[in-house]
Formats: sequence, structure tokens, C-alpha cells
Amino acid sequence: MNSKIFTFSLLFCLQFFFSQEKINISVYNSQNNGIPGAIVTLSDNENNILFYKETDANGKVDFHNKEGKNLNISVSKLGYEKHVEKNLKAEQKISILLSEKTNQINEIIIKNTKYKDTVAVKTDHPSITEKSSLRDALNKAEGFIVTKEGGISYNGVPITKILVNKREVFVNQNKIALDNINMEAIEKIQMVNNYRDGFKVDFDNFTASVLNINTKSNYKGILKKSLQGLYGAKNAYLIKGSAMYFSDNINAFFTTNTNNVGEKDINTDKLDGIFSLSGNILGESINQYYISDNLVKKDENSNNNLILRKQWKYSRLNFSAEYNYLNWEKSTLQRSYYAENKEPIRDLDNSTTNQGNYLNSKIMYDIKLSEKSILSIENSIINNHMKNFLSGDLTTNSVLYRDEARIIPNTFAINNKISYGGLISDKILVSGSTSYFYEKSSSNFSSYLNTGIRNNQSLKQFNHVFDFDANINYKHSNLLTFYLFSEVKSVDNALFSDDKKYQREYTVSDIYPGIRGKDKKWEYSLAVGQRNFSFRNQSDKNNTDLMISGNMTFRLSGGANLILDIDKSNRVEDLVKGVDILYTSLATVNTGNIDSQYNISKNFKIKLGYYLSNIARSKSFNIDYSFVESRNIIQPVFTNFDGITTYYRNIIIDHVYKNNFNISWRKGYYFSTENRKVDFTTKFSYNRSDFPINNTSDKYNSNTYTISLQTSLNLKSRIFNDISIAYHKNIQDININRKNVNSFTVNSFFLDVKSVIGKFENLLSASYSYSPAEGINYNTPNLDLLSSYKYSDKISFFLRGKALFDLLSSNNKTKDLNVYSDGNIITETINPYRMKYLMAGVEYKF
Repeated sequence: MNSKIFTFSLLFCLQFFFSQEKINISVYNSQNNGIPGAIVTLSDNENNILFYKETDANGKVDFHNKEGKNLNISVSKLGYEKHVEKNLKAEQKISILLSEKTNQINEIIIKNTKYKDTVAVKTDHPSITEKSSLRDALNKAEGFIVTKEGGISYNGVPITKILVNKREVFVNQNKIALDNINMEAIEKIQMVNNYRDGFKVDFDNFTASVLNINTKSNYKGILKKSLQGLYGAKNAYLIKGSAMYFSDNINAFFTTNTNNVGEKDINTDKLDGIFSLSGNILGESINQYYISDNLVKKDENSNNNLILRKQWKYSRLNFSAEYNYLNWEKSTLQRSYYAENKEPIRDLDNSTTNQGNYLNSKIMYDIKLSEKSILSIENSIINNHMKNFLSGDLTTNSVLYRDEARIIPNTFAINNKISYGGLISDKILVSGSTSYFYEKSSSNFSSYLNTGIRNNQSLKQFNHVFDFDANINYKHSNLLTFYLFSEVKSVDNALFSDDKKYQREYTVSDIYPGIRGKDKKWEYSLAVGQRNFSFRNQSDKNNTDLMISGNMTFRLSGGANLILDIDKSNRVEDLVKGVDILYTSLATVNTGNIDSQYNISKNFKIKLGYYLSNIARSKSFNIDYSFVESRNIIQPVFTNFDGITTYYRNIIIDHVYKNNFNISWRKGYYFSTENRKVDFTTKFSYNRSDFPINNTSDKYNSNTYTISLQTSLNLKSRIFNDISIAYHKNIQDININRKNVNSFTVNSFFLDVKSVIGKFENLLSASYSYSPAEGINYNTPNLDLLSSYKYSDKISFFLRGKALFDLLSSNNKTKDLNVYSDGNIITETINPYRMKYLMAGVEYKF
């Protein structure tokens, strides 16, 4: 009995205690109506922010003042005068009257100069609905840059991991998440700047920046499935399905997309490590699956992805697999002429068809040997079979030739790796890994010219790479950790070209002493060391070079980052570039350079950028500059034309300089109490490339300028939610010895209109591009459409269209123009085709 009385008394006291801490804040207008969405900020007398939240639908918000401090309160709302009171005594109820002011373009200002470990990504843009993808949401958020290929950066910091409910799901697989997770599954999106992988060992202050998605409660621990099918004009079709399961211990994600309209749900990020070890045959053939190109005549493909991540208390299993089928056709017109006098060389009207099947898988198992040591085992496999068919009409000196060719590349590669990392003490960290990579690739070329000339070539390539590395770190303080990294790589390359064999065996040894550090404002790493190339049986080709690797991020106040990257590296060129005679395309031959087998190309890059985003002020500003110096690189250059065949020769270019400058600015202004908004965006970029022609005193230089202006209106009206108007201008100049030999300009106008009316969502995108390029009819209108109707929670109907003007017209005008030069000849590539369709269909959610 006494225990029951005691428990009841304790609960009563606790309830009374917490009720004294709870403060009810009411915000109302002159009509005594509560104001929803008013921003309430509470701080103490030392200006530490204690509370920041919007009022609810009744204009109310609650705050628990656990320390009973006096408060400074700030309340703001668009369309009202800002209200500020200082040193306010803590009371249970606080009522605040906001005075209306005349509507005008204005902005909410919330000053917060502290760097936050977790930042909420704003997703309440009027054009973002439950059908919007993660990509759509990030494109509208301040500070994010999202590329078509799936690259994500926030304030200049690259993001390679996307968590779901704070668990790793998408690792180097951004594009799959961006295009397959919709807002209907997302509760909130967060930038986590202090993420620490529980199965990676490092000192506590070294953390990573990742993107975290918190799903809605009905997506946790429940298998969600959907299937979408569309069919339309000229037999266009798309069948897309997905299944996802997210929980604390197991996460699974599956997508399948089979279509003939060029849609792809894949990206190459997770293969970067293998590409750095493989030869040209593997890299060039697999890249065909990942190219997203709308300027094609046909594009049938099937992308299937499976991600499975299971976590136990002391271990974790990560598995991903990908199967792709490809069958696409591209037709172009290539015009080649001499750069010096613009005398025509040849016109090639060609068609390329690529067909293939490609499978890759990766499995990784991490196990905690102790709380401070991790062992990781990794296996990756790639298998690819492809057929490339080429045909073209070659016109030279008014004579027409017909050429047909076939290239059949096949590749298989496997990579096995074991890694260990462990903390010996709070000050000492050791890690190391060993791996073995094996590749077997082949490529068979055959061509027939209607003059009776036949060419055949068979290539077989074998690569073996053994890799050992070790790393030791000593932590002096958060901002100063010393480390020593060493690596030894044994490489055996063999290439068979018909009956001739090219072989190279060498060892690469690196040793890097370095320093690194991180705290709330600074993060940096700097290593300076040397790399030694030792060629077996070719000691005169041995080489030692200085290596530098460094990066620095300084977090300024107001949400800005200053980032510096510097890298000096080198590598051995692929054996294919040393083949005496290499048939690469229609009536095109590359002659090799045997010295290139032992050529070591050198690369130096430095990049400095300033990146600012401020959600409260609705603005962002980015500016960056990069310089790249490449030396001793192998590049094919034009040598001669015999009337039918164009000959190139791989030569070692002394140097190539590249400069890149980018600046962008975006600012938003609210102009009504309903948070209607206007956004202004301006972008400018400049790219310059310089190199000596054939290593002579003649200089090649190209300049590319891009200007972009965009205005968006977020109206939140019953008809129009979002209207965007943009103008792009692209200018390219090619100069030899400061004399212009080619110049062209492309002007483009864009209009996007999005509306949400009840259960209907519509997005209409129109554009018009033209170029005054001489002799080219580049005058291209375009119209895309995406409409949906939500019939029920499980059923939705869709109408999708792309390049509708082209669909209704049989006139194959120029859709794109690309100009390239090696300093000797200029080649214009004209694309007359673009992917076009109009489809209707349904989506069902199981």
C-alpha cells in the first residue's frame, strides 16, 4: 500500500514539475486569429539558440524551459512586422501580437552562424509533391548540386553515401536512389556532417558527410512494391518495378526498368576502383551501358539492380548486383576538314548499333574482431558480352564509298580484397589491405569496303595486379594527426594483336608521409611522397616522381565552405595505345608508338572553391577555379588521308593545360503571406584548353563559354504551382596560333510549367534552340510532357511524352552539334535524331 502511495505521489510531483517547465506561446494578428507558420526563435542572454520552430495551424507552439532561464524571443512571419523581446521572464503562457505590413518582396532572416552536425533539407517547395523524386527535391534545395549521372555535392562537399533511417543503403549508388525514391516515402531529408561508419575504424573526430532519408512510418519494416507499365505511339513502352524494405537490421532495394525510350537507372561510381585497374577494352565497352544519350535513333535497354544490406551486432553483409541489356542505334553525320585552310577531307554518314549483356556484382563482409578492430572481405565480378555494328557512307572528292564493320568485345574481371583496421590505443591507428585483380578481355574487328578492301584484327588482353598497402596514424590532437602510407603494386600486362605479343611487367611502390586533422571548422589532409616505377627487363625505363595529395575544407560562418584540392599523380598508359596498327572505326586507323608501353603520364590538378548556401535567406553562391596540367600524355593526332582511310598516330604530347572557371548565384524572395516566391539563378562557366600541335611551336587553343539565366515563380495557385523561364548561351572558339579557325554559338530558351490540381499533376517543358552555324540547319523546338492522376492510394495513371514536335514531324533537322579538333583537322558531328515518344499507362502499388 505504501509503495502505491509513493508511486502515485512521485508521478504527481513529476507531472507538476514538467508542467512548470512547459511554456505555451501563442502568436496572433490584429483580428485575434492565430497565425500558422510563424517562426519562433528562443535564445538565452548569451545568444545561444534554445528553440526554433514554426507555429501550428492555431498559431501555437510549446517549449520546455528545463533550466528556467530568462528568454529572448524573436517571432517573424512573411507579411508581418518582426517581433523581438529580450530578457523575458519565464512564464507558462506568452502571447505575441504581430502587426501586418504591406506586401512587398522581402525575405525571412534567421541568423545562425554555428556549424551544425545535422541540417534539415527544406522540401516544402510548392513544386515538390509526393510523386517528386529525391532528385527533384535536392534540385530545389539550397546548396546542392546534382548531376545527371548521379553526382551529389553539398556546399562543395561530395556525397557518396545515402542512408535510409540512419543505415547505409546506397553506397556509390546515388543515381539509383535519386531516381527511384519518391517523396511519398520520405518523412524528412537530412545532411549529416558527422557520420561515423560503425564498421570502419578511425579516430573519433574524423567523420564523413552523408545524406540521410528518414522514411515515413508506413515504410519501416514493411515490404513496399510497385509496378508501372506504359505503352504508346510507334510501339514505345516502359515497364518499371520496384520493391523496398527498410528496417534497423536489414535493408533491401530492388529496381527493374525495361524500356525502349532510353531511360536508365544505373551509374558507374561503384566501379571506379575496377576501372583504374582494367584495360581500355573493358572500360570502353562497359561505358556503353551507362551513357545516357537522348540523341539516338533507338535505345532498348533493361536495367536491374539489387541491393541487400544485413547488419548484426558484430558483423555486416553488403551485397549488390546489376544486370543490364542494351540495344541502341545512333546515326550521325561527321564532316572533317583541315584546320589550317578549311579544305574538306571527307563526310561520313554513319550508323552504330550496340548490343550487349552485362553483369556485375559486389559482396562485402565486415566483422568486428573487437570494439576497436574491423576485418573486411570484398569480392567484385564483371562479365560483359557485346556486339557493335557500324555502317556508313563515306564521301570524298564527290566519290561515295560504303563501309561496314563489326567489333565484338568480351570482358571478364574479378577483384578480391581483404582489409584490416584497428586502434592500438587512443593515439595509434593501423590499417592495411591486400588485393588481387584479374582481367581477361578480347575484341575482334572486321570491316569490308565496297572497293573490295577487308580488314580484320583480333585483340586479347590479360591483366594481373597484386596490391599490398599499410598505413599507420598517430593522433597528436584533433587538428594534427601524423600518418605514413606505403603501397606496393605488382602489375603484369599482356596484349596479343593477332600474332604479335606486347607484354609489360612492372612494380609501383609508393611511400607517403602526411598529416590530417578535423574539428568543427577545419578539415584537411596533406601527403607528400614519391612513386617509383620499376620495369622488369627494362631498367632504363624506371622512373621516380614526386607525388602530392591534399585537400582542405574551412567552414566559414553563415553556411559557407572554402575548399581547396590539390593532386599530383602519374600512371602508365594502357598497352592498346602501343599497338602498331589499330582499327578503331569505319575507314579509320590508329598507328601506335612502341615507346608508349613504358610512357608515364603525369597529371597535376588544383581546385579552389567557395560555396555558400543559406536556407533561411533562401540564397546560394558558388565560385570555383581549377587548373589541370597533363604531361607526357598519349593522344591520337591526324597524320594523313589516302582518299578513303583517315590515319591517326598515337604520339606523346609534351603538355596539355586546362583551365575551368564556374560561378553561380541563386536568390529567392517571398512576396506574400502565403509564401509565394520568386527565384533568380545566374550561372557562368569558362573552359580553356591549350597544347602544342604535334609537339611543334604551333599552338592549339579552344575556349568555351556558357551563360545561363533563370527565373522561377512559385505561385501556389490552383492552376500553376511553379513556372520557370531560362536562357542558355554556349559559345565555342577553336584557335591555332591565336587565329580563329572555327566558332559556333548555340542559343537555347526553356519554359517549364508545373501544376497540381487536386489529384492531377502536370509538368510541361518546352524549349527552343538555334545556332547560326554556317551550312547547318540548327533550329530545334522541343516539347516534353509528364502528367499523372492519382485514382486511389494504390492506382495512378500516367501520360508521358518526349520530343513531341519531332514525333509529329518526319523532318530530321539537326538536334545537336559537336566540334572537336586535334589541331590538325576539325571534325563536326551532327546529330539528326532524338529520342521521341508519347505513352500512357498505369502504376499499381501492392
